[in-house]
Amino acid sequence: MLRVLLVACLLAPPRVSAASSWQPVRVHLECQGWGRTKACPAFLRGFIDQSPVLVHAPLADAQVVLYYNVTFRAGFDRVHLRLVSELPGAPRALEVAQEIDSRAADDEQRAELERAFLRGVAPFVAAVLPDAVRVELRAPGPPPSAPPDTTPWGASLWAGGFGSWTDSYRSLRISSGAGVSRVTGASTLSQSIAAQHGVSRQPPLVVDGEEISLDTSNHALSSRTVAARNLGDHLAAGLLLRTGHEDPAGRYRWTARGHLGASYDLFPADDGRGNALALAYLVGAQADRYNAENDRGERAATFFTHGLLAGGSVRRDRVTYGVQAALFAQLLRPLRRHVIEIEPSITLQIGAHLDVDLSASVAKQAVPGPGVIDTGDFEAVTRASYAEPLQVSGSVNFQLHWDRSNADRNNRWQVTGTLGETDSL
Repeated sequence: MLRVLLVACLLAPPRVSAASSWQPVRVHLECQGWGRTKACPAFLRGFIDQSPVLVHAPLADAQVVLYYNVTFRAGFDRVHLRLVSELPGAPRALEVAQEIDSRAADDEQRAELERAFLRGVAPFVAAVLPDAVRVELRAPGPPPSAPPDTTPWGASLWAGGFGSWTDSYRSLRISSGAGVSRVTGASTLSQSIAAQHGVSRQPPLVVDGEEISLDTSNHALSSRTVAARNLGDHLAAGLLLRTGHEDPAGRYRWTARGHLGASYDLFPADDGRGNALALAYLVGAQADRYNAENDRGERAATFFTHGLLAGGSVRRDRVTYGVQAALFAQLLRPLRRHVIEIEPSITLQIGAHLDVDLSASVAKQAVPGPGVIDTGDFEAVTRASYAEPLQVSGSVNFQLHWDRSNADRNNRWQVTGTLGETDSL
């Protein structure tokens, strides 16, 4: 069967009378990812600059915004162009996809991308300059295929913090971490470690002639392992392992938690935009060693737990919106230990390797609190906040990442697997 390809060509400037005038269409280019070719910004910006009826413009002054994204499929870069505009008579949004051979010569790659660019931009030009567009139909040739070497492995680094300084008051809090992941169409595996450190220095409090130090210092380490395997288009089984350690003024000398579970996701694991709407149930055990005796007289505790996790995310251009919720409780004794948490988040993609994550968390919990506290120890009093029934927090993190190059997509347990950070039962 003959396949027909629609090609739109931008011609020379439209003919105008001496009394009339025209202006080129203002286009702004946004590169949201970098593939294995020079498609963005080099080729796409070249198409705009070389066209007599197009001109590149700042975002605030653009009539059309062109968003570029790319995913990998064997030896081909699958380019995704999304054009948005508010021009009268033009589409509000138009999406065009084109596969480009990542190992072809620059001229061949440029010719493949130009066809997609012209198909996308032509309706917008036609809305302003209809005489400048011509449409023709022709049969495409068969695409070549030469699969390159790819890897399912990826890595990331992240860091964030805040600080303040005056002559008498100084504070600093930093957090950082690293992770490695492996993603295929059938399974996912990720391992991460994180650390945080905070210090505060301020004048002492004097009560009845006795000085009470208000200086504080804290640190914590944690690790997380998430593994999942697809059981079908919507079902997956997984494993979640976590460990942690805090300084002597904190709650845990160490804690270890392991859970097995299953999840259901309304969207397929390889959803093109990364959309997810998942529900998971986990059951497992937790073992703790405390730095100090709690109000139940325990220095250590081991118990079974289970949890219900839900999460969803949707991506719009360079912004991903997400919300996660978790309910963890001690098995058979939920009133003794439980935590309910909800966490909305926004991820901004700044470039090919840099993301900014903004999140907030609201948690309602019932957990064993600290035992007898020395009220003269300011740090001991402030660190007892972990047992407060209601906790609200927020964070901003910067993440550097180097993504895998294989063609598979799989977001199973990527939403539900990040929950439970505050389930300190």
